[in-house]
Amino acid sequence: MPKRRRERDRPKAGPESAYNPNKRVLLSYGSDDDEPEEGPEQEDVAVDAELEGRNIANYQMTEHPESDDEFGLGAQSEPAEHTETGQAATEAAEGESTGEEEKTPARPSEGYKIDARKNYETNQYMAVGMESEDDGYDSTTEEAMAYLRTVKNERRAMPEILSALRAEPDEAELDAEEDVEKDGYPVEDGTYIGRPDAPVTTAEDDTSDPQRVFTESLKDKFYIQRDQLHTLPSAEKVAALGDHHPISFPQGSNKAYAEWHRLLSSKPPKAAQLQSLDQDSVFNLLALLQKAYLVKGRNLRNVTSAWMWSLLARLDDVGSMSNDQVFPLRELGKKAIFLQLHFNNPEAAAQLETLQQGEAAGHQANGGAEISTQYDTDGVATKATERPPSSPSNQSRTFHAVASENTLATLDMILVVIETPLSTLLMIMAAISEIVNKYRPDLAEYEELYKYYHANPELSNQESETAAHICTYLREKISSDFDIRPNIGGHGIAALFHNGSGPTVLLRADFDALPVEERTGLEYASKKRMRDADGVEKPVMHACGHDMHITSLLAAAQTLVSAKELWSGTLLLAFQPAEERGTGARAMVDDGMYDPKKHNVPIPDVCLGGHVVPWRAGLIGTRPGLIATSADSMRITLHGRGGHASMPDRLIDPVVMAASTILKLQTIVSREVDAFDTAVVTVASIQAGDAENVVVDDARIAVDVRAVNPKTREKVLASIRRIVNAESLASNAVKEPTIQITRNFPLTINDEATTSRLSESFAAHFPSIKENPSGFNSCCDKLGGSEDFSILGTAVDSPCCFFMYGGTPHEMWDQAEKEDNLSESIPINHSGLFAPAIQPTLTTGVDAYVVGALTFLGKK
Repeated sequence: MPKRRRERDRPKAGPESAYNPNKRVLLSYGSDDDEPEEGPEQEDVAVDAELEGRNIANYQMTEHPESDDEFGLGAQSEPAEHTETGQAATEAAEGESTGEEEKTPARPSEGYKIDARKNYETNQYMAVGMESEDDGYDSTTEEAMAYLRTVKNERRAMPEILSALRAEPDEAELDAEEDVEKDGYPVEDGTYIGRPDAPVTTAEDDTSDPQRVFTESLKDKFYIQRDQLHTLPSAEKVAALGDHHPISFPQGSNKAYAEWHRLLSSKPPKAAQLQSLDQDSVFNLLALLQKAYLVKGRNLRNVTSAWMWSLLARLDDVGSMSNDQVFPLRELGKKAIFLQLHFNNPEAAAQLETLQQGEAAGHQANGGAEISTQYDTDGVATKATERPPSSPSNQSRTFHAVASENTLATLDMILVVIETPLSTLLMIMAAISEIVNKYRPDLAEYEELYKYYHANPELSNQESETAAHICTYLREKISSDFDIRPNIGGHGIAALFHNGSGPTVLLRADFDALPVEERTGLEYASKKRMRDADGVEKPVMHACGHDMHITSLLAAAQTLVSAKELWSGTLLLAFQPAEERGTGARAMVDDGMYDPKKHNVPIPDVCLGGHVVPWRAGLIGTRPGLIATSADSMRITLHGRGGHASMPDRLIDPVVMAASTILKLQTIVSREVDAFDTAVVTVASIQAGDAENVVVDDARIAVDVRAVNPKTREKVLASIRRIVNAESLASNAVKEPTIQITRNFPLTINDEATTSRLSESFAAHFPSIKENPSGFNSCCDKLGGSEDFSILGTAVDSPCCFFMYGGTPHEMWDQAEKEDNLSESIPINHSGLFAPAIQPTLTTGVDAYVVGALTFLGKK
């Protein structure tokens, strides 16, 4: 029989006169060299018990070693001694009869056994599936879950069942980690799902939604606890903390610092401790936790987890904090999650290293939600919950959590929900992939719709028929509830689907085509011809894949409308014209898209856009930061004096002037741009007459500029102007050259917090590129071209994320890859041969839009 650890004697209460209830304590720390040794190690003591006929509603389970789940996100349950069921298990484990007969829950199989372990520091029982030595039967997670689903929770508090736990390490792993602190290892990790208050007879009878039950059971508790922590404690309660509480020592002293270290490592928080702290002190303690306790190679203790939740609950509304304050809180949550992974897993270690590098870079993120720990009658922390932030401006901000289709993230360990509304967390927990797969429509109709758009392209600023067709399809085929606002900035469309309160998420698709003659040979190939802005008739083709964007977004809209009972907020579909000219997004904004007095489109909380590219079909990728270059196009007219070719001495030849200018322009990148920077200057066209014996008056050249750095962009553009003017002057031109800017694309820079959150959802839905060549790549190559998509967000300071997905048929890609000639064999955007494979390209585009929307929208 294991012995219960003797509780330390409570320190004697200090004098009441030492406490002023109207003044909160300001906490600061001494130097790092004065850090004391850490508190006592956490103990795990095995208790022999098969638990047959006993209630184990508060136990934890570990998964069989063959489990595929590599993320065990720990959760702290309510201490067993504070529940009737926990008390029953405690007495049974210690051989003390309760004197009452308990109903024996159904067991999953005869060979199944459970080993109970008790952590005497937290008074928490945990259960571990074990192999039966009688018949060699290996218990599985499914059987363990089936057993636990039959257990009654008598207290009607938050019921708990565990799922998807990582495997218990074998002896070799334990030996290899002999020198690593193992606080409660290996049974501390787990993922909670809620269970209904009423038990079920068998697992088959269990039809409840565990995520919904779990969350509903937490909502009211948060409001009660937050109110408790934001009131001043009585002098008696502070005195009861004793003279060893940090507030009894001079603030900033080594003794106070050492005492905080002791409490954070060994004692659960009490309400009076938190109530007596001001906000600066809370931030200081959170910094201490991150620095001293959330470090690589160290498992997160339950008591540390309780302190983190309590401190977060004590903070004021996140909406009142600065970005500099909010960002460390988000990073604290990410680090807590990663620490729950096996650090002998290189991928997990790499995630933490990446996080630490991100901290050094000092990136910032917005948003917030509040976390709270629930206390028992003695003021000891027991469990945590959260609610949306009170500030409406923080309704949909960053959520960094490791989640997958088979891994449900727990509230207790995902500290990152400090930035996430409850509805958003629910959406992650409800497995977005399941929603997408359930509500995605039959895409056969959309495949035919794609062919229609492909065969009927329209040039930039002339997309009237396409715009009308989109509006009609939305109203008649998807939902008459769409609030459609057409003719924004020309033929732009904003289609709003209002679905209750919550974030506004903008999904963008462009729909103009190019003056390119199609050579694909497809039965639905474009044969259309139109006159451009100069009145010249040209062939027209969707040579950049915008027809795929339109179709994907419409199918995504139908998916989201069908699943409207599962999300809340406003879906904003932005169909943008004239992307190829780089003017469409700016025209929509300048025409009053967001102006309440004009089109009155709500400002989005986040903007998402995508583009099909010449990758292997199905491959999807994004990246934080720069994803597409800037682009500036111009037409330069050099003015000479024309005449007969036989009398050059009486002329000023603009052809020679243009030739000299073109050669000089080539030196900008090679001689003026840093070798570690990148820029492109291309002279794509020259026009100067068409007769052999006539020198014309003017020569025209068309120049295209790309850059990845704003300063480099300005430098290159200035150099072009300098060279053009100087060559004109040197040639004795009759007047200064004319420079006309024809296109202007900004740098497309993905918001890092938004991209991280979207990448986590993509990683949960799409296979990894490491496993599937048509999977998800979280750090893909940059787009070779440029985009004006981000203007829709940057114009109103909304974060943006742009992603790309491949459309090259698998057979074509694989053959070209085998022959090592991808660059020669694969048609690229703007080519007359560019024709994305309808599938799986369409499904990838649809899923990307839907997963992105559900990541940021709320849940009812």
